[in-house]
Amino acid sequence: MDFNYDLELHIETGDIQIVNQDIPLINNYKKYLLTYTNNILLSGYDSIFNDPSFGANLSSFIGTGINDQLLERIKLNITNALTAEGSISKSIFTVIATELKNTIYVRVIFTTESDTFSTNLQITKEGVELD
Repeated sequence: MDFNYDLELHIETGDIQIVNQDIPLINNYKKYLLTYTNNILLSGYDSIFNDPSFGANLSSFIGTGINDQLLERIKLNITNALTAEGSISKSIFTVIATELKNTIYVRVIFTTESDTFSTNLQITKEGVELD
């Protein structure tokens, strides 16, 4: 017996997919990773009421003085935030943080089986913004 399902759950991403071609199928792991990562990078603690530890809390580093220890703390915050929910494995990304002229530049590089891509942001005295 064929139940002719309209939806199925994509195991890799947790996305619900249309399977009977009524609506175009959206299955883009790269887009999922970048969207999720950007949400993490731009979120501070307590920004989501039911998950107070969600986010990398990068705005908390503004005005603290830039040094090597700060860059390592930023990388650790990002790594911990991305892996906290268990949906992203530490083995598929690298975080790079560097400073130039009182601006911290951060790049998160993903390497999957089929692609390498990244997202970038800057931390300045004005705030945190994606490139």
